[in-house]
Amino acid sequence: MPNHLSEGLVLRHWECEELGVDLECWFVYEAEELGSREAGTGLQLEPDYPETWTLCHVYLPGSNLDIAAVMSPRVVEAIEEDAVRDGDGWRMWEFEDN
Repeated sequence: MPNHLSEGLVLRHWECEELGVDLECWFVYEAEELGSREAGTGLQLEPDYPETWTLCHVYLPGSNLDIAAVMSPRVVEAIEEDAVRDGDGWRMWEFEDN
């Protein structure tokens, strides 16, 4: 993922082949975090944490009904894995707090 992506709520569209539509997917994005290292030896003092994409809302095109809670865990996992990989089917917008 690009280094310029800020943490927070991110909207991405996911191509759902089964339904033949782009689902509007809202994620909470948390950037990778490297734990501290001991100066000189480089000994790791704290754990590293990978970036995470947590799917929190999913909408059908033109709908205001959130279907995330009724989606199969397998599909949710696939969407989150695609977000981490930044797959070809994604179009991404960032939203900043004003």
